[in-house]
Amino acid sequence: MTQKAALSLVKVVEGDKDLRPVPGAVLKVTGQDGTVIADKVTTADKPVLVDAWPGTVLVSEVSAPGGLERSGEVRKVELKSGQTAAVAFADTVRTVVRKLDADTRQPLAGAQVQLYADKDGARTLGEVLTTGPDGTVAVPGGLAAGRYWIRELVAPQGYQVDTALKPVTVAPKAEAVAVDLVNARIVVRTQDRVREHVVVRQVTAGPVSAAAAAAAE
Repeated sequence: MTQKAALSLVKVVEGDKDLRPVPGAVLKVTGQDGTVIADKVTTADKPVLVDAWPGTVLVSEVSAPGGLERSGEVRKVELKSGQTAAVAFADTVRTVVRKLDADTRQPLAGAQVQLYADKDGARTLGEVLTTGPDGTVAVPGGLAAGRYWIRELVAPQGYQVDTALKPVTVAPKAEAVAVDLVNARIVVRTQDRVREHVVVRQVTAGPVSAAAAAAAE
């Protein structure tokens, strides 16, 4: 006699070695013909279970918990009579870089930054990111839980470039990460006063890169 099978579903943060369940994700189970078998919301204490007849089912994520990037993956699972199949969906953490004026905390557009997988800056992660008019730029696809580093390559116009590698920690939680980086204005000191100014040799140029700033000193 054919028995129903069980499907165990859990949502975790990618990179979480402890595979702690994350609540609030909506997972959908369908048959190969597109028939919806179940829509389940994940919990924080244990996997959610779906009973279904043996055969092939598809599991996808409808919506992710706040702070996580929704996985676009569709899992194909073969269910067998009387058995339980386990599926863990891993989402990355939504990560945003914010560039701010060191004194006023106003957002700064035009900064270019690079993420790295190591503290020596030898292994880049993704493309160079540029902050928009609101001073922010999102890391495409988010980041798995772990340790990263970030460096400024080009400063906003009129600001000092800071090329130091700075650590970025992404915790295994369903909480978005904001990486705040600040810039100090470039100033020119005269005998009687201090006035703000773009680097003299770059007065008609755009953003100031690390190499250009060094050459102008």
